[in-house]
Amino acid sequence: MDEEREEWEERWEEFEKRWEEWAEEFSKRIGLIIEKAIRGAFRGAMLAPRAVVAVRPRLLEEEVHWHKRPIPIRNLSRTLYSRIREIAESRGVTIGEVMNEAMSFYLMRYDEATLEREKQEILKKIEEIGGLPDPDVRELLLREYQEILSEVKRRLSELRSKKEGGAT
Repeated sequence: MDEEREEWEERWEEFEKRWEEWAEEFSKRIGLIIEKAIRGAFRGAMLAPRAVVAVRPRLLEEEVHWHKRPIPIRNLSRTLYSRIREIAESRGVTIGEVMNEAMSFYLMRYDEATLEREKQEILKKIEEIGGLPDPDVRELLLREYQEILSEVKRRLSELRSKKEGGAT
């Protein structure tokens, strides 16, 4: 019986040893798979960081002439409409012209705020890049995000100069 017990213990030790070897090998393979996935993600970020941060707002440049029929605005506040009508009458222009000015004003401010938010997101991403261990990846991403940032700054400047030109 002691022999059987010793044999069983030897087999058990052998099993534990194999199990540890298998677990270690499994762990290595999982680590390699994760490393490969991370490398792929970095490569994707290097090749297309614009997919992460997109420059969205369009500037109000083109005037679209839809069919010359009225455009109803549902749920428009009567108080706002009355105020717009008063402004139009005092200036001697149509309500549509005042509404176009008001909406252009709103959209310019909206685009400006959106571009500012975009700029802050890019600056945050550039700050995060500093923590990356691979200098080549850091340099490529930094260059790409700086290019995107300069485009956002250019569009902001363009929008602001257009705003100032319209205000004078």
